[in-house]
Amino acid sequence: MDLIRLALFVCGVLFLISWISYILHYLFHAWVTPTPRDLKKLYNAEWALVTGGSSGIGLALCDILCSQGINVFIVAKDDPLIGQSTKELKKKYPDRDIRALGVDLGDRNGGYLSKIEKQTRNLRINLIFNNAGYIRVGLFPDDPLDAALHNMGVNVTSSLRITHLFANRLLDRGEKGAICFTSSSSCFIPSPMTAMYGATKAFLTHFATSLAAEVRPSGIQVLVIHPS
Repeated sequence: MDLIRLALFVCGVLFLISWISYILHYLFHAWVTPTPRDLKKLYNAEWALVTGGSSGIGLALCDILCSQGINVFIVAKDDPLIGQSTKELKKKYPDRDIRALGVDLGDRNGGYLSKIEKQTRNLRINLIFNNAGYIRVGLFPDDPLDAALHNMGVNVTSSLRITHLFANRLLDRGEKGAICFTSSSSCFIPSPMTAMYGATKAFLTHFATSLAAEVRPSGIQVLVIHPS
């Protein structure tokens, strides 16, 4: 019994240490903000593609990219928000070329990919931000299967398809670039009531870190961020 208690105590201490380390790391980066990198200069970038770029983190990314002189191709849900956000960006950055494509990234057949391929064929895109994603709350068994699969399509499968397309374009051109994934800190711990979200974000983190080693020799950087 004493051994069991000791084991539980050690596990608790290790868990506490890991969380304290995470919080300290978060606070450091929240308060000690580094100077933003000039992505246009770093990657000789003319264009960036941002999924989920009509709101939230995606829209903030588009704003930063435009401020650095980079043109933006937004891929997001086909609703009024994408038009509104694009209009606002164009008004704020009249010298930038800002284009948008409204699609359903949860389409199991991936019909959106041919549209993206066609509309970006003549654009030299060196920066790819796989940011689209959403969360469903509730017990997984109670969630309709089609809804769960759509969630996985947006959060995971669309990123795979888009990454495959643009990674090969960069490799074919022999150019450096960056492929970024928006994951979440929820991928590091169990997330009951949001099981699909935590699981899909864990996939992105593992995929991104593995892909990074594969394409680094070709001058392509892969990054994954974990907003809390």
